[in-house]
Amino acid sequence: YTAGTYQNAKGGMGANSATLKIRWRLPTKWDYQQADNDGIRSVMPDMGAWSNGYEWSASVLSYNRFGAWIFNGVYGYSNGLVRAHNLGVRCVGR
Repeated sequence: YTAGTYQNAKGGMGANSATLKIRWRLPTKWDYQQADNDGIRSVMPDMGAWSNGYEWSASVLSYNRFGAWIFNGVYGYSNGLVRAHNLGVRCVGR
């Protein structure tokens, strides 16, 4: 990032781009499940690369508001966890 524009490899999309603004969010549990069904673990080599394979999702647990869903990028499953843990995050464009 230099002089208000991103590199061409990133599509030139940034906060100062004239044509398109990118906003980021955490993926939901459904986003992770759909991406896993579509083969994300086969095409993204960094899935599960940090936090023992776990990443936070934006989905809060319905049975425990202090918890959220996490996704395991190594094995492709979701689990609930109290939000006090230090795990990785992945942002997606919206």
